[in-house]
Amino acid sequence: MSGELKEGLSHTVERLVEEKYCTQRAGQYIFSTPNLVLLIEETAIQTIAPFLREGQVCVGSMINITHGAPTLRGQRVWATTTVTTVDRRRVVFDVQARDEFDVISSGRHERFIVDLDKFAVRLAEKAARLAAPPGRPVERSTALKDISFKDVAIGDREVWTRTITEADVVLYAGLIGDRGPLHLDELYAKKTRFGGRVSYGMLTGGYIGATLAHLLGIRSAYVSQNMRFKAPVLIGHTITIETVVTAKEETKSRVFVRTTCTRDDGVVAVEGEAELFFF
Repeated sequence: MSGELKEGLSHTVERLVEEKYCTQRAGQYIFSTPNLVLLIEETAIQTIAPFLREGQVCVGSMINITHGAPTLRGQRVWATTTVTTVDRRRVVFDVQARDEFDVISSGRHERFIVDLDKFAVRLAEKAARLAAPPGRPVERSTALKDISFKDVAIGDREVWTRTITEADVVLYAGLIGDRGPLHLDELYAKKTRFGGRVSYGMLTGGYIGATLAHLLGIRSAYVSQNMRFKAPVLIGHTITIETVVTAKEETKSRVFVRTTCTRDDGVVAVEGEAELFFF
């Protein structure tokens, strides 16, 4: 962490209250408390971001705020965070938010600066303790089938659903060493055409491979896989991967499979074809 992060540093973020940031009360759309918290966090992150070294991120550890006045759709809100304490990697802020007429919120927020590699290890340890990782259907067996080439029929199908989580992306970044800001830096990613952090394309490819393993079992192996990326998969998207056997080549014991990845909003994110052989 840079030594330039000091007490008294202040930053303000302005937001137009659109309907997507609102809840409905008494026939009016009003700025919701969860979105107020997100705005304050975003402001604090922007305050710290210029002082982070490569491989560092900041994470929230405490927020204690009031929400004392309503803000209507169409108004503007200004959130201000002011650094009050810098204790090594611990940063504490006084926070205030106001609209054109009122101070709508005040309080305190605390964040810690952490090393991404170490944080990834902690996430991996916690993920290992989960009986069923988020987004993975718990009713489905993780055991692979033991079938032969003759057991496979054209039209055989396997579907797997997975929600892309923060942990998925951070752990994958640590494994492959690609720390591109489009995947890991929320502030950077929001300014791009994608509007948020994008999952790694080959992470989706890995989930396609896992679905194929459940389709064809332990006696199959990849020959090739092509993927056409048609739309981004963002953190929080739930993807459904569908694999369908389209053809067989008897002389070489090869199977051809159509692979499709569809987001939870119905948009096809990835499509392609795989070729596998049986040994």
